[in-house]
Amino acid sequence: MPLSLPCRLAAAFIALVAFASVGGQLILNAAKPEHAGFVAAAWHMAQYFTILTNLLVGVVFGAIALSRPPSGGVVAGTLLSIVMVGVVYHVLLAPATPHAGAQWWTDFGFHTVTPIASGLWWLVWGDRDLSLGQVPWWLVWPTGYCAYALVRGIVSGTYPYFFFDIGRFGVPFVAGYIVALVLAFALAGAVIWALARLLNRRRPARTVA
Repeated sequence: MPLSLPCRLAAAFIALVAFASVGGQLILNAAKPEHAGFVAAAWHMAQYFTILTNLLVGVVFGAIALSRPPSGGVVAGTLLSIVMVGVVYHVLLAPATPHAGAQWWTDFGFHTVTPIASGLWWLVWGDRDLSLGQVPWWLVWPTGYCAYALVRGIVSGTYPYFFFDIGRFGVPFVAGYIVALVLAFALAGAVIWALARLLNRRRPARTVA
């Protein structure tokens, strides 16, 4: 089914916000003495789920904007991860004192605009022909990231998020936190599936693929 112009323009906006936020943060980090350049700054940023997921959003929604949409399951899995980025940040990780200046804008793009805009796009144009069996596949991205972050942290001694710090909290705490996060992702994925079924009953499906 051909994609409508509003659908593609909205997807382009989401991709632009995601890529612009990553690019802006890269410029800010590259200017810091501890990074001293774009390569070091990019390597530092690549440890964060927020950064990697915003890049994923940029690719997926960029493809939609170019009328080359991935499957509905891929879009829904991407939605799950970016929504959880926003939820986990605002519940667990947001600083007590908000950032200022350019840092505030990149933070706002990463954790607020991209998740909300992605959710709204999916509610209007998302493929609702989803199955509950797709939910485990949606967990591959966050679970794979957890394994990557742990290995990288053990090697470098630096963990992207406090709950990965085995040296500080111990293996049982970290393992329990990861299990809880994966279960939270699974629950949120089930909510997306249930919402898709509810929307399917209320109006004709409008798919992107």
